[in-house]
Amino acid sequence: MIFIVVYADLLFLIDFSMDLLTFYIVSKVLRRRISLLRMVSAAAMGGVYSVATLPLPRGIFSFIFGIFVCFVMCMTAFLGKRWENLAKMPVYTGLFFIVSSLLGGMMTAFYSLLNQNPLTQETDKNDLSLWV
Repeated sequence: MIFIVVYADLLFLIDFSMDLLTFYIVSKVLRRRISLLRMVSAAAMGGVYSVATLPLPRGIFSFIFGIFVCFVMCMTAFLGKRWENLAKMPVYTGLFFIVSSLLGGMMTAFYSLLNQNPLTQETDKNDLSLWV
């Protein structure tokens, strides 16, 4: 059996900051103003979700529930008191998902690129290099 150590506080912080950045980018793309409190609340929701689902098994139910949580996060950030915007939430959620995927891919590429730098010391393959 393989054990992986995950630091919940770091996972929360990384997910929170990525979600916050994603909401900021989506708001700029949509040319919509979002209150900072709403963005922070929605990003915190995403951070808590990422930590809370660590021990749960992966599968179709997990995937569908993740989409639901993403939808609720977008409602928290974008809906406000204008319930007429509810019809736009699938578009906002889709755009959030696309931007989040692109940012995640970029961060993974940066991680891979920086972790292979020849100037770093040889470390265990599970350790992070100084550059990362």
